[in-house]
Amino acid sequence: MASLLKMDIKDLFSKKKKDPGGVSNKEKDSSSLDSAVIKRIIIGLVLVALVVGTYFFLLKPNLNQQEKQIAQVKNWEQQILNCEAEIENLLKNIEILKNERDLKGILFVSDDEFENFYAEITEATIKNGLRIVNITRGDEIPVRLTNEQQTNSSYNYSPVSTSIPCEEGSQYAGMVSDTSVSQQSDPDCQGENCGPIAYYKMSVSYEIEGGFSNYVNFRNVLANKPKIVNIESESIRKNENSNGLIVAKATVSLVKNRD
Repeated sequence: MASLLKMDIKDLFSKKKKDPGGVSNKEKDSSSLDSAVIKRIIIGLVLVALVVGTYFFLLKPNLNQQEKQIAQVKNWEQQILNCEAEIENLLKNIEILKNERDLKGILFVSDDEFENFYAEITEATIKNGLRIVNITRGDEIPVRLTNEQQTNSSYNYSPVSTSIPCEEGSQYAGMVSDTSVSQQSDPDCQGENCGPIAYYKMSVSYEIEGGFSNYVNFRNVLANKPKIVNIESESIRKNENSNGLIVAKATVSLVKNRD
């Protein structure tokens, strides 16, 4: 009976341990491990999502902006080099234009030089034994360029050939669309020929009486002037009231450069 009691108690505890309604320690450990792994995976995914989101939404835009700024700085550095080359080219062209102005400008007169010329005519007649019957100063007349003359007289400037123009990004961008620099027409002019003013013509009309040889000497004085003296019109006739004398009427003009 004791053996039966012992067997019953052993079987009772054994059945209790194998009770299908209960959970073993091994299963509990496995369940806890699975929960920890899942939590870690979720946390890892969240961290990865945060890192990826931070890169694409915060870091990448900043990096792209920095790359654009770096590219812009490099572009400006190249543009500075191009501008320096353009400035050097402009200075050379300015020097060429100055030389042309100095060479051709001596043929034009200023207002003061025209006044001196007016006085020199009077002085030359007296020195050559001539008598001034009449001398009149004419109006200052502008001489304008025709369309054909404008095309031929336009200044052609060849800029330095670069991939990045010097004026790019400035207020002058797009203004240098043509290398030909034409002169502007006069907005105050009315009529058919209203092209830009090339120069001004300043004239003097005179009537002189005296000997023919003396008048020839007077004309040589005008011809030897360093400035351009144009004979617009001239007529010489014999003075019917005086034997051997002539009467010369002429209009001469000088050219004045436009301001």
